[in-house]
Amino acid sequence: SKLNRPFRISKNKIRMQSASAVAIIGAAAPTRYAAPLNDPNCEVWTVNNIAARDTDGRIRADRWFEIHAPRVRTSERWARTAKIPRPQYCRTPSDVLHGLAYPFGEVRAIKDYFANSFAYMLAFAYLQGFQTIGLYGAHLLTGSPRERTVEAACVSWWLGFLEGERVNVIVPETAWGLAQHPALYGDENERLLVGC
Repeated sequence: SKLNRPFRISKNKIRMQSASAVAIIGAAAPTRYAAPLNDPNCEVWTVNNIAARDTDGRIRADRWFEIHAPRVRTSERWARTAKIPRPQYCRTPSDVLHGLAYPFGEVRAIKDYFANSFAYMLAFAYLQGFQTIGLYGAHLLTGSPRERTVEAACVSWWLGFLEGERVNVIVPETAWGLAQHPALYGDENERLLVGC
């Protein structure tokens, strides 16, 4: 995309024009389509094999994240990942085109609580100093049993941490999304809303 920021990588550091916000993009519709992909003041981060596209249909990604070890991906998928023409944070940066070592030690110094890639991305966005962090297409509460329990709890913790640090957190509303609930606890209508 013409909105992707130019970059240079030297000694495992990236140089890129700064942005005031970051949008972290997952695979789940419809909220992934609510991401501000055409906003030039927003960095776009994507994960694994998820390609976000701008209104012209071109890949929109300023940074890419593949947190998994190569041994847990198929060789075909890893070969595709290795060719991504954007800065990519991973465990083995020498194996990818524009690889950068993800700073596991730095984020674990904040809190050693990571159950999925989104948690790692949220923590890294905080370390990068973004004051607005959006999470789009991360419908963990409608995913697998692990996503609904372990991963959703972890991402919810990081979202709460960010808000406690006065970061503007954006999570689009869905019927059963993260960081939201259809009623306040104790509300007289609560029993009807949860089907009890």
